[in-house]
Amino acid sequence: MNLRVREFEGQPVLIDLENRVLYFHHKRPFYAAGRILNLSRRGPALSLNMAILNYAINHSLKIRILVGDVADRVYEADAETWLTCGKRYSREGVELIALPWRQEYFKTVREFPSEVLKQFKLVAEAP
Repeated sequence: MNLRVREFEGQPVLIDLENRVLYFHHKRPFYAAGRILNLSRRGPALSLNMAILNYAINHSLKIRILVGDVADRVYEADAETWLTCGKRYSREGVELIALPWRQEYFKTVREFPSEVLKQFKLVAEAP
């Protein structure tokens, strides 16, 4: 498997072009998203910067997110779901989109390459 590392506005991602998947590591959910962004239902969300989302759209990639230290699953949502159900906002000059972390938007995927975990640890340790 050939994973490529890219960085978008300071956020590293892994791209698996062979399987058309973009992997992103989210250190923790945006717990106050429902309240702060005035989402229809209260609760946590996962955020992505718009540059990552646009790249995924332009290259027809699925988006899979690792959350926290949980290493046995990733959460997958397609770009269309992010666009239609997400809420855009800006933080420190970076355009972001938050998608409520709910089962109706994300599919849990338990089988994914172990290299993804290894690579994110390497990315996190890089200077």
